[in-house]
Amino acid sequence: MFVEAFKTINVAEHLLDHSVSPLISFSGDVVQPLGSVHLPFTIGIGPYTTTITTNFLVVDCPTAYNVIFGRTGINDLKAIVSTHMLLMKFPTPYGNGYIRGDQLSARSCYNTSVKQQHLHVPKETFSIHDQAIKTSSDKAHLNIHCSNNQPDDPQDYSFTQQAQPAEELENVSISKDYPDRIVKIGTILSPPIRLALISFLQENTEVFAWSYEDMPGIYPDIICYRLSIDPKTKPIGKNMEVYVDDMLVKSKHADQHIANFFKTFSILKKYRMSQRGIEANPEKIKEIMDMKEPLTSKDIQSLTGKMAALTRFISKATDKCAPFFKALKGSKKYITWTNECAEAFKNLKEYMSKAPLLSKPKVGDTLIVYLSVSAVSFVLIRSDGSIERPIYYASKAL
Repeated sequence: MFVEAFKTINVAEHLLDHSVSPLISFSGDVVQPLGSVHLPFTIGIGPYTTTITTNFLVVDCPTAYNVIFGRTGINDLKAIVSTHMLLMKFPTPYGNGYIRGDQLSARSCYNTSVKQQHLHVPKETFSIHDQAIKTSSDKAHLNIHCSNNQPDDPQDYSFTQQAQPAEELENVSISKDYPDRIVKIGTILSPPIRLALISFLQENTEVFAWSYEDMPGIYPDIICYRLSIDPKTKPIGKNMEVYVDDMLVKSKHADQHIANFFKTFSILKKYRMSQRGIEANPEKIKEIMDMKEPLTSKDIQSLTGKMAALTRFISKATDKCAPFFKALKGSKKYITWTNECAEAFKNLKEYMSKAPLLSKPKVGDTLIVYLSVSAVSFVLIRSDGSIERPIYYASKAL
């Protein structure tokens, strides 16, 4: 029992037994109790109550709680506790009694203890008579929560000092067509660097996403993180750091900043959606264009794997791969490369050299699906006036 609760129930201090050993607090500190006292303890609601006499250690330390009831008392009550149901049941002369936990009050007490706020004594006071502890609200169960106020939000970080900009910032519009598209730049830049930075940003407005419609279609093989275990592999860039959803371009000197911006923006534009549409990854296309005619089954698997990375751009991809799958029917190592395979390989390279641009649907568009029965292939189309623009290709073998 904490000293504030002890004082509230008006028990004479001379009843305390001071021959008690020190305690180790939750924080690891050694705490010397003021003493111990045997008190009658009644728990329950209405007629379903039971009373025991138990020993309380009285402790003087800041806390949000009134009493912490230990296992000895729970055993004396012959109680069963269900932490999942937030319920404690115990036998009484009139049947089973119970008390329920209160998550909001428990959370409030916890937050108050963590923040080490001053303990607020509840308005409900305790009095001892007829061997029972009763509250002023005429409830016979023991109130162990700290107050009736709304609990603090456990995610309240108001005490944390927020980081502030190192300098004053100014708003700069970077689009003549959309003057509301504004970025902030520092005010202590020299005039030449300031003008160069504004000019650079105005020339690269397509890098910024001003709404969800401007979000790029980025390939998973680019955005998925992989450990670089090859010592010959170089990182994409040395001038950018990423913090969850923020990217920081850094420079040692102000006159290097525009050049570092250029390198970073070039990388961003390389793997993003262009204004013309969603473009296939040029490096993936180049891998196919540079391939020689397959000689082994491993070569065929490498070719079909490269096609799989671009399948959304390939019309009737299953049909285009059919001759290659036929070639695998020969030896496990060497393949049967036919004229049909050579023609299909040639046609594939020709197709990928002018891979289609994919469009993105807009709200209100009427979408059309074209199906092919040779294999389960389809293309999703949107109409842009008199022009039909592909959105997605898919193909499955039967």
